[in-house]
Amino acid sequence: MSLNRGPKEYLVASLPGLERSVEIIDEDQSAERRILRLLDLPDDVCVLVLGDPGSGKTTCMAEAAKAFGGVFLPVRHFLAKPAELLSPGAPLFLDALDEALAGGPSNPADAVARKLYECGQPRFWLSCRPVDWAALAGARVLRDAAGNRPLIPVRLLPLDDADVEAFVRAGGQVPAEFLRQVEEARLTPLLHNPQTLLLMLDVASRGGGLPSSRRALYETAANLLAREANRERPQLHHTGCRPAPVALLDAAGQACSALLLADRDAVALDLSSDQRDVSLDDLDPEGTNRDALRAALASRLFSAVGEGRFAPQHRTVAEFLAARFLARQVTERGFPLRRVEALLCGRHPEPHPSLRGLFAWVATLLPARAERLVRLDPYGVLAYGDPSEFGPAALHALLGALADLERRDPFFRSGMWGEARLGALASPALAGALREILESRPWPGQLAWCVLEALSDGQALPELVSTLSSVVLDSSVSEDGRAGAIPALLRACAGDISPAVAVFRRLLEDRDPHGPKGLAASLLVQLYPDHLGTIDLADFAKFFAEGSERASTHAQGHIEWRLPSRVPVGAEPAVLDAWAVQPWVTGLLPSLGPTAALARVARALLARALPMLRADEAARLVGWLKILSTHEHDNDKKLK
Repeated sequence: MSLNRGPKEYLVASLPGLERSVEIIDEDQSAERRILRLLDLPDDVCVLVLGDPGSGKTTCMAEAAKAFGGVFLPVRHFLAKPAELLSPGAPLFLDALDEALAGGPSNPADAVARKLYECGQPRFWLSCRPVDWAALAGARVLRDAAGNRPLIPVRLLPLDDADVEAFVRAGGQVPAEFLRQVEEARLTPLLHNPQTLLLMLDVASRGGGLPSSRRALYETAANLLAREANRERPQLHHTGCRPAPVALLDAAGQACSALLLADRDAVALDLSSDQRDVSLDDLDPEGTNRDALRAALASRLFSAVGEGRFAPQHRTVAEFLAARFLARQVTERGFPLRRVEALLCGRHPEPHPSLRGLFAWVATLLPARAERLVRLDPYGVLAYGDPSEFGPAALHALLGALADLERRDPFFRSGMWGEARLGALASPALAGALREILESRPWPGQLAWCVLEALSDGQALPELVSTLSSVVLDSSVSEDGRAGAIPALLRACAGDISPAVAVFRRLLEDRDPHGPKGLAASLLVQLYPDHLGTIDLADFAKFFAEGSERASTHAQGHIEWRLPSRVPVGAEPAVLDAWAVQPWVTGLLPSLGPTAALARVARALLARALPMLRADEAARLVGWLKILSTHEHDNDKKLK
């Protein structure tokens, strides 16, 4: 079927808005994660909402303003509007701090803070892209501007599976079939971002399958949106002959590049008194390309934002189209690459913060020049572009630039976890370099985390199984680092899972009560019952029960919430029999927390095992009940 409504309507109709889950960002990275809905944030706080491109920040901010009786404004409009014209005392919901970076104050966070003081320090919410927020370092001035209210930074989490299913149904697709197409196209990492999900739905609704990369997805979606005129808008071009698709996309890219590079809001059909506009005369002073520009504005690539004024439907699409236009100027018209770099970086060694997305797409769309470009902003290319089609030389340059970045800034990912698409680094051409990073001691911090995430999400590299096994078993590596190596190891194992099984059994040999209980639990719930048996489960229970309460804390979630559902139907009696004769049941309790967690698992299994018990097996039942009694003993010890 064809999607007749525009992208904005689908976002409003299908996204949960204030029901979206967010994670509170704690400066203490070892603190327990706190996840809640936007709707559940306290009323008397100021909120910083960080979200990846296309994650739905604008939709959430607009809904929040409506729900809480506030004023919704883009940051650029807020800074331009006199304080006396703003509703006094009303909460402010200020969207897109990152888009106020170009052409505005050197640090818009400072400018926003000053304007908030002028407005009497009202309650506010502020949204921004994580990468750009980290570059601004504006937390202190905004906390001061919040007055007596705390400033709570939150990260907008990706859509969960239920949200995705609702979104897909609203797009007219059958979820199971659509998800199969996404998996076959290897686009699963893009599934939980509203904007890329919307683009995939647009493409899938036309039939013919999905493209196999993020770049190809944007290319295909842009072509489709350009060919489809917006039904709510009359044709804007004069002739009856519609421009060729390439000419229309070039015109759209020209308009988007002008808006982004000049920091303007909209394209105006006529000369405008609004300094935030670019007119058609500005874009086409000779009038030779007017029909293509008007056709682009009449397509679904743009939205009407006033009488005779048009803005791109979404910034990420505008960045792609602008980069496509600039790349074609370089490859087809001989425009010097250094001129493009000058436009995007100015006098600085890296792109302007507001132009990082545009720069990342330029690097992506100029693969022959990528080796040079990625050195200017390696993490931005990973966060906003698509290096999956880079050749070996560009990938080596990208990894080397990340290493240089970590040497300059060991915390370059601070507050930006999860937004980069690192899977492209999992290339056989980089296997040796990746191994060298993982074998470095002391543990190389955030660069190693980038490598582990790449190996978890990207192509399986069996040649790194031994290295990843060593990381999981190495007590000199932080437990977080060892835990991060587990999904990378499982992916690298591909068709032969035996190395991961061997690592699990080696972990069980560690008799230190403060040892790797959480690591073993994480492997257990992923390997059992397909690759581990009842004996392994019994060995794990003995190992886990001997651990300290502190060491078992992180493992208890795996044990209590995930293990019961992993035990196959019919296997419950054998598991309970194996546990009933272990020392932590028949003898002294080694410690409180671990045995209580095991007892709660046994309680869940007992309910399923009782129908299988024969009338003459009372002694067997007594043994099972003794496992549960360890939980009661725990409570007695705690009371004493």
